Amino acid sequence: MTPAEQNQARMQLAIEKAKAADEAIRQRHGIDDDEPADTKKRQQDIRDIENEGFSQQTFSSNRSTSTKKKDKASELAFGTSLDYVKKSNNASVDSDSIMHPRLSEDESIRKMRWHEKLKKLRTKFSGS
Repeated sequence: MTPAEQNQARMQLAIEKAKAADEAIRQRHGIDDDEPADTKKRQQDIRDIENEGFSQQTFSSNRSTSTKKKDKASELAFGTSLDYVKKSNNASVDSDSIMHPRLSEDESIRKMRWHEKLKKLRTKFSGS
């Protein structure tokens, strides 16, 4: 046998041994290549549910209820934004206008409001 043929024979033997070891592991752990494991589990769960001995179990969530969620719910607003526009005492604002009164505010006021909002966001995310 030439060295190339010897190498080919060794490679073939190594591949056969690897296949045999893979098959032994699959049999030991019950792995089947025909169907993915999650599909098999799902089908088994369906069979269990359809079985006459199935009884529905109660479900309880592992999420904890917190007051933060309640606060967030109170912040949510549904409807159009015009429903929630605060009326301004400014006489220059037209009540029939579709423009929000804050768009016509002084730049320094808008900048100050933005800085306050930014501070709140920074403390919220850095403190959590």
